Amino acid sequence: MEKIGEWIISSYPGISDSNSWKFEMKQLSLETPHLERSGNQASPGHTCAGLRWHFNMLQILSEVAGRLLASDNPRQIVDQLCLKVMKFLECDVFFNYLVNADPNCLDLNACAGVSDQIAARIKTLDLGAAVCGCVARDGVRIVAENIYENPDPRTDLVRSLGIQAYACHPLRVGSRTIGTLSFGSRSRTQFIADELDMMKTVADHVAFAIDRVRAERERGIFGKALIESNRKIESILGSITDMFVSYDRQWRFTDINQVGENLTGWKKSVLIGQNVWHVFPELKESSFYHHYMRAAANNEPEHFEAYSPITKNWHEVHAYPSEQGMQVYMRVITDRKEAQFALQKAKDDLEIKVRERTALLMDINSKLLAEIAERKKTEERLRSAQKNLRAMASEIVLSDERSRQHFAADLHDSVVQTLGAAKLRSELLREYVKPEGFNMIKELQNMISQSISQARFIMAEMSPPVLNELGFIPALEWLAEQIESQHGIKVDFSSKNNSQRMVHEVQVLLFQAVRELLMNIVKHSRAKQAFLKVSERAGKIRIEVKDNGIGMDKKIAFRSDLSSGFGLFSIKERLKHFGGQLKIESEHGKGTTVIIQAPKGEGNGN
Repeated sequence: MEKIGEWIISSYPGISDSNSWKFEMKQLSLETPHLERSGNQASPGHTCAGLRWHFNMLQILSEVAGRLLASDNPRQIVDQLCLKVMKFLECDVFFNYLVNADPNCLDLNACAGVSDQIAARIKTLDLGAAVCGCVARDGVRIVAENIYENPDPRTDLVRSLGIQAYACHPLRVGSRTIGTLSFGSRSRTQFIADELDMMKTVADHVAFAIDRVRAERERGIFGKALIESNRKIESILGSITDMFVSYDRQWRFTDINQVGENLTGWKKSVLIGQNVWHVFPELKESSFYHHYMRAAANNEPEHFEAYSPITKNWHEVHAYPSEQGMQVYMRVITDRKEAQFALQKAKDDLEIKVRERTALLMDINSKLLAEIAERKKTEERLRSAQKNLRAMASEIVLSDERSRQHFAADLHDSVVQTLGAAKLRSELLREYVKPEGFNMIKELQNMISQSISQARFIMAEMSPPVLNELGFIPALEWLAEQIESQHGIKVDFSSKNNSQRMVHEVQVLLFQAVRELLMNIVKHSRAKQAFLKVSERAGKIRIEVKDNGIGMDKKIAFRSDLSSGFGLFSIKERLKHFGGQLKIESEHGKGTTVIIQAPKGEGNGN
């Protein structure tokens, strides 16, 4: 009996929780109260029946453990094994749920004791729903007893299946819960401790078997992936055009690809295991040694370019240190380096030429600066000359106007007054002349009156008094009326937004210009009507003189010969000196439009 007890304790951990196996055997031999229930395989007070029950339990657990360990797919045999455990424990149902790809959902892996329709309805279960969902969420066993009398909402599902006692264990692997295993009874209201321990042991075996297969599959997948990765690495190293070589911590060759064999002239089988500094001592005198040692000391990659005395080539080198040693990739860049050397030589030659050309350009630049300075002086002299010309133009206009005024005054004071006195004296002759001479006196008086009128007209033409007395706009109005009355060409005059304030020189010049333009219409345009418009905007005065005549040739409009008198050329040049401009628009048969623009300046119109 003592040996049976030792075997039970060593095979079934649940019993080892007692203080000693002797105490457990004593408990079994006395009454085995925990096995007392109607219809149980052990009858009350029969020690041998209790031992037989434990022996059968251990046999079932041994079979469960063995089959689960031997199976490549324990999920498929859970149904059979749990059905056997369910019958041994005289339960009516069992459910095995596993966590699926969605960690918030459980899938029904196996079950018994319910119809296919019910199994389909509970095929998936949310984490935290019902008893199994709560066990999967919390990783803690739940034992529900007297379910009909227990209002716990977690037992609603099993209560609807007629279950009175229900025990659900988590399938735990380390700190993870991968599912649940539960058993239930419709006839009993509770489970004994040995039954719960057996359920837990079965759950632990199922969890271990499922995780073992998962781990084996992962190891198999990882192993295959590792083999495939090594094959690909070997293939890549063999196919790349760069030289690859690796060393261990003692600078012994561990690998070299085909390109490296071709460049060094050494076979991989000969180099593996040999120290690189012993095989190629000349490398110690090159920059390779310095960069390799620094990479190993700092444990940081080195990227450099160097000439190899072994391969007789320039290389771009990437050295990567690691715990195992160092991996080195070397790309042949001899052609590129030779091109760089040639480019550097060309650059040096170019710099010499640039220095020579720069000296020449500096000499030219100094000459240009001197010429620019001279040009600036010339421009300054030109601006001064233009200023003087403008002043001269202004003075010419004023001088011309003063000459006209003086001439008109002299004409009035001498000729007109003399003719007036002659007309008065001719009246006195009537007393001394016979009646037949009265007609001759009348003709003489008419001739004198006509001479006086012509003299006054010449005076008005040379210096209209209205310009000085009334201002610019009334003078233009008077001029339009004179052209219409004397030459029969209707002149429509209009003025808009004009003030009388204008520099006197500009006023005289613009009046002379308008008079010249109107006289050109009279002489050359064959027009029946003319238009004279005057407007002012932004300190500038704009005058438009237009006719409906035959038009004119703009190419000869600005001729500068002196025979043309005041002329358009003279108007244009004088306007320039005052900052003004003259523009002609003309088309054959459609008349001519001349536009004058000039700054008003400041003045009072006098």
